[in-house]
Amino acid sequence: MPDVLDDPLITYTNRSISGGMNDKVFPTQIRDDQVAELFDVDISTPGRRKKRKGYEIIGNDAGSDQVNALADFKPEGGTHLLLHRAGTNLRSWSGSGNWADIDTGLVSGAQANIIQAFNLAMVLQGGGGNVHSYDGSTLTDEGNTNADPPLTTHGVWLQNRLFLAGNSSNPLYLYYSDPLDPQTFDRGANVVKFDEGFGADINGVVDWNKNTIVVATDKNIHVLDISDATPSNWSRELISPNFGCAAFRTLIRVGNDVWYLGQDAKVRSVLRTQQDAIRGGDNPVTEAIESFLVDIDKTKLDESVAVFYNEAYYLSIPITGSSRNTHVIKVDTQTQGITIYKNWSVQDWAVSKLVGSEERLYGGESQADTKLYRFETGTSDNGTAIEYNETTKRIDFGQPGKDKRFQWIELETISGGAGTLTVEAQINGGGYSVIGTIDLSSDQPSLAIDLPFDLGGSTNSFDKLDLDAQDRGRDIQFRFTNPTLDLDVAILGYTVAAFIEEIESE
Repeated sequence: MPDVLDDPLITYTNRSISGGMNDKVFPTQIRDDQVAELFDVDISTPGRRKKRKGYEIIGNDAGSDQVNALADFKPEGGTHLLLHRAGTNLRSWSGSGNWADIDTGLVSGAQANIIQAFNLAMVLQGGGGNVHSYDGSTLTDEGNTNADPPLTTHGVWLQNRLFLAGNSSNPLYLYYSDPLDPQTFDRGANVVKFDEGFGADINGVVDWNKNTIVVATDKNIHVLDISDATPSNWSRELISPNFGCAAFRTLIRVGNDVWYLGQDAKVRSVLRTQQDAIRGGDNPVTEAIESFLVDIDKTKLDESVAVFYNEAYYLSIPITGSSRNTHVIKVDTQTQGITIYKNWSVQDWAVSKLVGSEERLYGGESQADTKLYRFETGTSDNGTAIEYNETTKRIDFGQPGKDKRFQWIELETISGGAGTLTVEAQINGGGYSVIGTIDLSSDQPSLAIDLPFDLGGSTNSFDKLDLDAQDRGRDIQFRFTNPTLDLDVAILGYTVAAFIEEIESE
């Protein structure tokens, strides 16, 4: 008869998932700092993963129209405000109280944008209506003559000129204003044409540095050098011929780089795309979550919006089956770690120091409801519970070909109140079952426990759950969830133990 020999107990410890979510490779091949799924979890603090913060309404519910433009407006010597456009309305918020109506004469339904140019907020309405300017007290219709700002959807204020694009009649024209005068144009002469024979439209413009504009069409990426005082001496270069931009509000400066949502529904870096062209590769920023990206509704990519806040790129995207943006992809720009935030329906973002000295993140509702929120704050989504959801890699202890007898898992957690962390496991990918729950309100676990165990301290909880009843297998995978309303919870790490079964023939 063969003899079964027990090797010493082996363990696997995980203390960090700074690499975020990876659903591209088989779960046993995921790096130790990554996980198979990660929803509503913040990984920005080294050494811990925690339930993300939520959002809370600011001001009042001002109407029933989608918020299709939001901007920070801080004129020199004037009143600092947040501005939003919804339906035919332009409104302002001073940091407290309700939203104040500025005007109701805008064009409903037009794709919009608000750009601060010098001491004016320029309200763009695309082909739906004239550009309007707001000086903090008066909204002015700028008209539609050759000398007025062209009907456009997006632009940038740089080197004391207003650059505008997104004109439906001339989709490859980048118009620019007179110096220090964002209200005065010459549409025939003050224009840079990006017709490279590709039949593309300009889908985004953003300042890369004080002298350079990135101009993204739906098929390629250009840079325009405006360092010379004479526009006829400006130079432009095609730097990425293969990957265009899908939505103008996703083209965002990220440190010394520019990121954007490509037509293939992948987030791309201008610098990385340039390097890939030299090496002959293709490495988008969101390469690790290719399976999740399949669910993005590519017919609504132009609805997507992004912002750079606290060293992270936030991209609000539409999921197939939803009428508007419903999820946010968050990419930590330091670690490139990715997590997905559910139920964040954002149609435009703004970062502002309107209240206090710190920058705060604001967003406008993408549904047919004129609500605006402060994001990354509080412990709920405006009263709705946030669910922590982490699915680990399939853990094979570095020995994928050998069967194991799994013994226990010990988790180190921190919580801010009463609730439970549910721990599920599956062997060899065969389906999850609950192995126990951690009582987050105390230092004691519930259900099965392997004695003896450490009660821990008053802050950190060390909780051990028994795995001996689980089937033998080559790998084990865990899922951790907590849906408790208003509960802060963080996992500092975990350790899994098993015996390897070796069979010796006689």
